[in-house]
Amino acid sequence: SKRLAQLPPTLVVSAEHDLFRAEGEAYASELIPAGVPVVATRHRGVGAEALTRHTPAIEEVVAFLRQHLSDAR
Repeated sequence: SKRLAQLPPTLVVSAEHDLFRAEGEAYASELIPAGVPVVATRHRGVGAEALTRHTPAIEEVVAFLRQHLSDAR
């Protein structure tokens, strides 16, 4: 869709045990054909409530923001 193509690079982080995991992953799948740069990861063995304390997920978000905020300058 042309609307989706206007979106910025997107990071979709999901937890294996998250009720909304499928929706997030479906969203990422819709962005790819629209040409939006997407990074989508599923953290295995993690529940949604623990994702905000899961060091690899936090590091992933920080790295993504650093990369894309510096690209925006």
